[in-house]
Amino acid sequence: MPRYDADALVREAEWRKCAADIVYWTNNYVYVVALDQGGRVLMDTSDRPYQVEGLTMLADPSQRRIITLKSRQVGWTTTCAVAALWWVIFHADQYVLFISRREDDARDILHKADYAYRWMPDWMKERAPERTDKTTQRMTFANDSLIRSEQSQSDPARGQTASLIICDEFASLDKPEEAWAAIEPVADIGGRVMILSTAKGSGNLFQTMWQAATTGRNRFRPVFIPWSAVPSRDQAWFDQKVDELLPWIRAQEYPQDPDEAFVMSGAMVFDYEAIKVQEREHVTTGRWVRLSDDYGVIDHTGSMHDGHPIKPGSHHANVLVGMEDQ
Repeated sequence: MPRYDADALVREAEWRKCAADIVYWTNNYVYVVALDQGGRVLMDTSDRPYQVEGLTMLADPSQRRIITLKSRQVGWTTTCAVAALWWVIFHADQYVLFISRREDDARDILHKADYAYRWMPDWMKERAPERTDKTTQRMTFANDSLIRSEQSQSDPARGQTASLIICDEFASLDKPEEAWAAIEPVADIGGRVMILSTAKGSGNLFQTMWQAATTGRNRFRPVFIPWSAVPSRDQAWFDQKVDELLPWIRAQEYPQDPDEAFVMSGAMVFDYEAIKVQEREHVTTGRWVRLSDDYGVIDHTGSMHDGHPIKPGSHHANVLVGMEDQ
């Protein structure tokens, strides 16, 4: 009767469990740097359901297009880097491409994946495909899978057949339209696309794609991550940000909802908080008004747009629709 190494059998079972469950692997074997916790810690998604959702979506091949509007410093880029590493060590023939605005951002994203790999237990690295090179721009493995990270100016997606493209801070890219023109064909030939960004005002390509996703007019799955997604952030933390930052910066970096993120970020002329108060308090008594091109007030009381009453805070004909007290 053949004899088996019990430890080897246990490890093989564990390897297969990790290959089948990205969240289990992340919570048990992935180390990240958390400055607020003193440095290197085991990643823990138990109190961050949005990270569980992100890992699950990125591990699901049927999720072809995902667009994320996020607050600053919520760990979403780290989540994407961890998912990229899971794909390349547990699956052959995977090509994950990160696209960032700047070269240092591209290096930082790859460093997150590299850090997680280096701190995996030795037995797991021995069981994984051998790593065949190490540069500041790629991680390549013997199973013909790789992670590559490039800045957007080099147009890295054009002509590529990546299995997954993750575009970081899409709204801040110098030429997002050209970047999307290069990325979009990948999804049409079987690849997958994750676009993530904080808001950079309204009227840009990222906002257009987000709104289309939330209204079912494109094939992206929308995901919003507010400032409160991080467990350590409470109302006192948020109030301090309100005191420290200009309103449009606070809304851009730490939004409470998508409307606030897009309407308040950038150079806003109107007081969004005042508009929200009017929306709550005067919805049945106010007059709907907007500014004309010469800054006169046009009364829209009872007006309709596309068969629906004009709402306060919405944009119509490139001007802000608001409300005036009677």
